Amino acid sequence: MATEAGEGACPLCGATASRPVHEESWIVIRRCRRCGFQFTENRTGDFRDDEIAAEIDHFYRWLDRFRDARVPLLARRLETLRARFGLPEVPLSVFEVGTGGGALAAACRSLGHRYTGLEPFLGERFEGADDPAVTIVPERIESYRPTERFDVAVLDNVLEHLADPVGSARKVLGLLAPGGVAWFQVPNERWPVAKHRLLSRIKDRRITFPGHVNLFTRASLARCLEAAGASEVTLGATSASDPVLTRLLLMAEPGPFLRTVMAGLRASRLDVLAGWGYWLDAYARP
Repeated sequence: MATEAGEGACPLCGATASRPVHEESWIVIRRCRRCGFQFTENRTGDFRDDEIAAEIDHFYRWLDRFRDARVPLLARRLETLRARFGLPEVPLSVFEVGTGGGALAAACRSLGHRYTGLEPFLGERFEGADDPAVTIVPERIESYRPTERFDVAVLDNVLEHLADPVGSARKVLGLLAPGGVAWFQVPNERWPVAKHRLLSRIKDRRITFPGHVNLFTRASLARCLEAAGASEVTLGATSASDPVLTRLLLMAEPGPFLRTVMAGLRASRLDVLAGWGYWLDAYARP
């Protein structure tokens, strides 16, 4: 069981002994000597560097361009969750930490589900908040006080940003109604340095997205959710070979060679069948 992590401690097991595995002016990645989890020294994910802040803003504006394209992908995901985990046929109550531009909310609206989103940084990016079936709460998960329980909880590329992943996952699992399920998706950081060297030959990029403070693998994601109190954890993977996800990830239109590679990957499903798609998925129940 994870202990309470203090300053400089591993956010998974609480151990204070770690070693640096990658250092740049803007980031230091450490590996816990006890459990092997990789995490950043900067646990806030905030940067005073104007260049990095501009990169983050550029990415989220790029992400907004794919909002409508992501809606059917997320709608299919919700229907798969319903069938796979035996969720009720009636409209579901769906909870999300980090609303982004509102793609999941739009998917819920298309299926007739009720949606509650937690988003402390509302700004002007969210669409659909005027729908009575959509509730937006401008809070962080740490301070959220629920008034209901939910059939589905979603953290879509969020857990890697949270300073206390175990505590946040525990809070989310506690929000589920009986029989409910939580879906966590995080980037696969099994080989962050090797992956960085490979992808940098295709496109100049940082070792991880600024703001990622937890670098998960399949094993560490499972340990995180088990430490959070999950009694049932099912792991999966999502390929980056989908044309929408490829463009989103590259923040550019892929060239002919990369399109061919991704088409082959999409047809073969080798990355997903091997269990390490670009994104890791975990489905958990308390």
